[in-house]
Amino acid sequence: MFFKQLNQWFVRVIPNSYHSSTTFRSYTEQSQVGAVLLGVASDLSLGRYRGRLGDSDGPESICRALKKEYKGSPSFPLYDAGIIDELDGLEFNELQALQYQKIVDFFDKGHFPVILGGGHEISISSYQALSDYVNQPKHIAHQLNDNNEEKGRQARVGVINFDAHFELRPTLSPKVGSVFHSIASYCTEHHRPFHYLGLGICNRTNSQSSFEYAEKLGCHWLLDKEMTMRNKKIVQNKIDRFLSEIDYIHISFDLSVFSATVASGVNLSRVQGVEWSIVEYALKRIISSGKVKILDVVELNPEFDYEDQTARIAAKVVSTVLSKQAML
Repeated sequence: MFFKQLNQWFVRVIPNSYHSSTTFRSYTEQSQVGAVLLGVASDLSLGRYRGRLGDSDGPESICRALKKEYKGSPSFPLYDAGIIDELDGLEFNELQALQYQKIVDFFDKGHFPVILGGGHEISISSYQALSDYVNQPKHIAHQLNDNNEEKGRQARVGVINFDAHFELRPTLSPKVGSVFHSIASYCTEHHRPFHYLGLGICNRTNSQSSFEYAEKLGCHWLLDKEMTMRNKKIVQNKIDRFLSEIDYIHISFDLSVFSATVASGVNLSRVQGVEWSIVEYALKRIISSGKVKILDVVELNPEFDYEDQTARIAAKVVSTVLSKQAML
């Protein structure tokens, strides 16, 4: 079995008012458009290259917290598509292919995928699925040229990475810190532009060469010390400029963007981190654009998560995105 159903955590809640009900349904072939949770219990690259393991248990921990956090919307149901588990004997490329196909199926039915990790490597398949899907001939966006004539072009897909780290380390295959290098390479192979905005990047945990490489790739970013409510206008302008150049957005949310005092169950958490208030503001601003098509939440390690505080904040991330998405 590739999937373990999450119904032990998800229950149907009887509506307690005219506007409030929460429904968690097992995903099959639903006709009503909604959001779909898919867990990817992978820390394959972490297991090979980093000593601190346990991220593969992240999806289950987030789901337990989400049951308590998410209020739901009758018009935007939340479906459970289970967990892809590396323990089922899948090689990394097989796990990636299965995740990719599941996401494409969700897109075909008009759903909003929420992918729960697991290590950050799960964002590779999420991006590839979105980029390939919207660049199918029947989905290719159009633009107006200087003569106001419609001209076909490839869809502009951007990734917004909430993270203390660029994740741009050049490697030949996916490894720790190389997720978005893999995605940039994929864009190059398919003759597509690479659009990247990093929010919460930490000066101390990224080398000078990482900053130089990010600049070479044309990436945009804000440092963690810039991500404050006092700088709300700066954050807003950075997000708005990026959104203006993009057709579709992939949000990749690495919980290491928070400090260890806020999110103890995160690998490589020795960073200043950002506060929830500015993260919530940024998420709502991004979702309001109507361009976000997929969300990943990654890097939760339950073994180090004191009193499930990281799982709870991960659930707040998902709940904030879905609540805003349901209003569009």
